[in-house]
Amino acid sequence: MEFQLVEHYSNSYTFKVSRDQFSIGAVFGMLEDFKNKYSIQEYSAQQTSLEQIFNIFAMQAGSKEAVTLAKKLD
Repeated sequence: MEFQLVEHYSNSYTFKVSRDQFSIGAVFGMLEDFKNKYSIQEYSAQQTSLEQIFNIFAMQAGSKEAVTLAKKLD
């Protein structure tokens, strides 16, 4: 299963998980295994919202603009 860290605040983490090969039930099963192994107190799983998709695009656009600006300043 493929995943990447999206956000981290204090002791809260948000991961993006690819469900290409696994059902949502398999994802919850894996989270239960992690819960016991890593002493996780609570977790949730949900589909990506339109707001989250917008924020991802905004962050990507912002980082592209920063790279372009940095190149111009060199």
